[in-house]
Amino acid sequence: MLDAVKALEWVRDNIAKFGGDPNNVTIFGESGGGGKVGTLMCMPQAKGLFHKAIIMSGTILNVNTKNMTEELGEAVLKELDIDKQEVDKIKNVPYQELYAAGQRAMAASIGTRRPGTPMMWGFGPAPDGETLLQQPFQPNFAGFSDDIPLMIGTTFNELQRTRYGQEMTVEQARDELQRTFGDETDAYIEAFKEAYPNYTPQELLSIDWLFRPKTIITTDAIGGKRKADTYVYMYTVTEADNRGPKGSAHGAELKYCFDVLHHYTSQLSPATIEANKPWATLLSDVWAKFAHDGNPNTKGLPEWQPYTKENGELMEFGGTAPRLHHNHDRHLEEIIDRHCFKQLDNFRKSHQ
Repeated sequence: MLDAVKALEWVRDNIAKFGGDPNNVTIFGESGGGGKVGTLMCMPQAKGLFHKAIIMSGTILNVNTKNMTEELGEAVLKELDIDKQEVDKIKNVPYQELYAAGQRAMAASIGTRRPGTPMMWGFGPAPDGETLLQQPFQPNFAGFSDDIPLMIGTTFNELQRTRYGQEMTVEQARDELQRTFGDETDAYIEAFKEAYPNYTPQELLSIDWLFRPKTIITTDAIGGKRKADTYVYMYTVTEADNRGPKGSAHGAELKYCFDVLHHYTSQLSPATIEANKPWATLLSDVWAKFAHDGNPNTKGLPEWQPYTKENGELMEFGGTAPRLHHNHDRHLEEIIDRHCFKQLDNFRKSHQ
């Protein structure tokens, strides 16, 4: 993260030579990149080095606490047989040896990293009150970032194993959902129906259970409560390849906001590329417009208002055209948050 600050300092000092404006810098990232953006919003050294931020599917990352980080660090030293008083010796350990020791240390201390689940941390920044003032997303950001306009969002499916293309009844989906939601399974299905009236049984098991509930918690905490505006989106553009429908996966929107859909001929069917070209044009316009002036409203969008907990305003990029929702899935996401993060919640309580 300190390297990221140095990179932003380089931009400040040099970007004008390339025609850029050091006083109008936007940072954005997806997944771990979104986590880094949120982390920079809590690092005093980064203040003034960027002026707008976009966080894409990054809201559950950076969960390390000081206790977790110290426990993991001590476990690494133990694996390497280095005394805590001689920690600088770690600088001389070859990378592959250090990496292998780190993996063993996680397994022996905080637990093996499990990407795609709430238990997906590894080595990461922890607040020290100086370099990093607080954990981002829990539920807000450091006060010095209150004047940074923020656009934040998720995709419909994210890292969930999708069931599109499978024959399935609601009863079959309910049987699987019981494993996660227990006696709230029927409530989950009803809340899903309320949020997405035209749902299919496959979607009950294919929707994101990881990023969206935490995004609501974060945006509730900051929306309308900072000097700058917060805009929330959900990406639901569907894709298909020769194997069938893919939904809206984690990171899928990157090729749209960069408008490089035409480079994905090996992954997407020609029909999908042709049908989704307008989405690439629109999303790249939205991202560029927000980077320019902190307001994503551009041609082709309904009027997109800043988010507050009360209005729950969300722009959906998907379907036949972009459309607005207002707290449409709040009840559903509250149920998901209660059930899908139990392991993480119990873990964090034990490592406070």
